[in-house]
Amino acid sequence: MSAAAFPTWVLLEPFVFRRDDSSSSSSFPDETTAPIRATGTTTWGATFRIAFSVADPPRISRLYAQLPSPGFLGREANPLAVVDPPPPRPVSREEDEFVVAELTLFKPIDRSRVFADICLLHSTSDAAADQQLTWKSMRVELFLSTNNNRSAGDSDLQQIRWWYTDAVIPFDKWLCWVDYHRGILLCDMSKLPNHPTVSFIWFPLDKLPISGNRNGTSTCCYRAVSVVDRGRALKFVNITRQDGVPFAALKPGTGFTITCHTSSW
Repeated sequence: MSAAAFPTWVLLEPFVFRRDDSSSSSSFPDETTAPIRATGTTTWGATFRIAFSVADPPRISRLYAQLPSPGFLGREANPLAVVDPPPPRPVSREEDEFVVAELTLFKPIDRSRVFADICLLHSTSDAAADQQLTWKSMRVELFLSTNNNRSAGDSDLQQIRWWYTDAVIPFDKWLCWVDYHRGILLCDMSKLPNHPTVSFIWFPLDKLPISGNRNGTSTCCYRAVSVVDRGRALKFVNITRQDGVPFAALKPGTGFTITCHTSSW
């Protein structure tokens, strides 16, 4: 498959499909089905394979892994970090400047406000090459931005208190912490070396969860946020299944709806 044949965007299955069969009838995809492939060796000398099956939307692209068995996960826990929410990453602003940050929420007992506790490492372009960088920590109050320009109420604060980070995405001057059940925390790193500002925007959803319990929910599996338009905008993709089944193939006679929202600042 030539590079020109690849789609410009894909819908990626949020799970890694493990295929450990070693027989000739293995379910691990061949080069025709999954042209993007890699082979590696673990620190203890075991070989594993990775394959990426690319499909034009609305078909689903998949990542496959063939791991040495038995005991692979027992000897090297969590070998496929791709299945986990990604860690905080730099958001480059200049060639020699970067920021690495961690964000957690602090929820006072009075329940009237919510704060972001930020721990960050900032390298400036005018810093000396041998400068010893140090981590800084700070606490800033969250600014709640609602979809209809109303003032944030108790329900908004409660939703923030149920926050769970599914992904972290660098976008322009922001680091974005994403909760696929609720929305995005936008941390503006352009304020450095002063304290960054943190704001929140809701996803354009028909309804928000009524609790912080995620048992039995599947919405995070059918939503994604990514940077598009050469880094100038964020796109939110929401897939709604008509059969209401959390996982498994679509029921006969049913379908799904894909809704896309794009924002730029």
